[in-house]
Amino acid sequence: MLKVMQNILYVILVIVVSSETLKAETLWNFAYGANMDRSTLKSRKVTPIQAVPAKIKDWTLRFNLIGIPWFEPAFGNVEYQTGAVVHGVAYELTPEDFKRLREIEGGGGYEGEGYDVIDLTVETYNHKKISAKVFTAVSKWKHESLPSQRYLNLLIRGATENHLNESYIRTVLAKQNAFQGNWAQKGVLCLFVAPIYVPAWLAQKVCHQFGWSTLWYQRFLLDLAKFLWSIHGDVGKA
Repeated sequence: MLKVMQNILYVILVIVVSSETLKAETLWNFAYGANMDRSTLKSRKVTPIQAVPAKIKDWTLRFNLIGIPWFEPAFGNVEYQTGAVVHGVAYELTPEDFKRLREIEGGGGYEGEGYDVIDLTVETYNHKKISAKVFTAVSKWKHESLPSQRYLNLLIRGATENHLNESYIRTVLAKQNAFQGNWAQKGVLCLFVAPIYVPAWLAQKVCHQFGWSTLWYQRFLLDLAKFLWSIHGDVGKA
């Protein structure tokens, strides 16, 4: 009988320790942009353990991570601003999923490129405060413009799917102006960019396959974007 009790206690101990270990191995990420959209997250092969509506106080939503004019001029970012608030989704993720998300986001996961990752206190709609990883744009990657309608639609859909504050969706996301480009402009840009971009894209695929650094590719994307904006005339702000 004593042996049976010892075995039962051992099993309980293993379950408790395993649960605590699993819990310790997860982290929280606060999404405020396209990652709020479930289909976007699924396409990136990221499966949250849980997702809860949340907000960060004294931060504001901006569209100033540099993109390509006429196509995707700007992506979401958050910046400190007293009294402001950004609503989003707090995801509990495994380290592996967060690493994958980090590599997919602007900058390819390289320090000082695209997005940096900072820790902020996030408040859920149930008034629970948690520490979460938040993507914020690196200064050299910032360029103020208007987001595409496609990108805005992802934010609105993700916010709606996750039942974010209706006033925030209506007054911040739905009222945000979108960049208006035309197909003639996009066609000209494609003809100009394709001979430059496609070889670089193929080369970084090869590097990724062999586990080689693709930092050069991230810097190439930044330089290309800045060059295109310089000849574009920055009409995205108009």
